[in-house]
Amino acid sequence: MTDLRALTPDNFDAQSRSDSTPMIVDFWAPWCGSCRLLTPTVNKLAAELDGRARFSKVDVGDFPEMAERLGVMSIPTLVLYRSGKEVTRVSGARGFQALLDEFLPYLPTSRPVDPQFRSYVSSSLATERFPQ
Repeated sequence: MTDLRALTPDNFDAQSRSDSTPMIVDFWAPWCGSCRLLTPTVNKLAAELDGRARFSKVDVGDFPEMAERLGVMSIPTLVLYRSGKEVTRVSGARGFQALLDEFLPYLPTSRPVDPQFRSYVSSSLATERFPQ
């Protein structure tokens, strides 16, 4: 199970602007049946889009003023932010493929290459071309 970062009014702005990787925020509440049904789908989506999007959650029961400030009128709602600005949103429970189809057009086309992998490949190619 993927553990989504919990956002609060104190850390939301900093987290939504923290880097160039888009952030998808799950606005939910523990008493919301549809939210609980959507949780495994959001976790699967987070695993599928790992490296292309960051995932976080906001408990609107704990922070109703935050939901109001961000225009979240119903839950569950998933909102995609890039550089602190809303790009798109989906309200209501949806299936995995529907959510993937909604968010993919707004995400980078490939995952960033791990710097350690890039370093390994570079050193391997140098050794192959110029044996010692």
